[in-house]
Amino acid sequence: MRHALVMSGRVVDVVAHEDDDVRVSTGDHAVDEALTGLDRLAPSHVKEHVAIFESIHSVLQDRLADTEA
Repeated sequence: MRHALVMSGRVVDVVAHEDDDVRVSTGDHAVDEALTGLDRLAPSHVKEHVAIFESIHSVLQDRLADTEA
């Protein structure tokens, strides 16, 4: 579910999750999609966290490289 929220005079998208956590949109779909990977942490075993973080980190690095090109 998406909502609008005013922060520091700006309207930003807010994504509400089923567990009532709220994540503010970054404005970049690829980054927002990567960050949804954080939702996989809680239900997963701690041993799986490294792979989840590495996956998110990889997407963020690729996105940053795209903006620098």
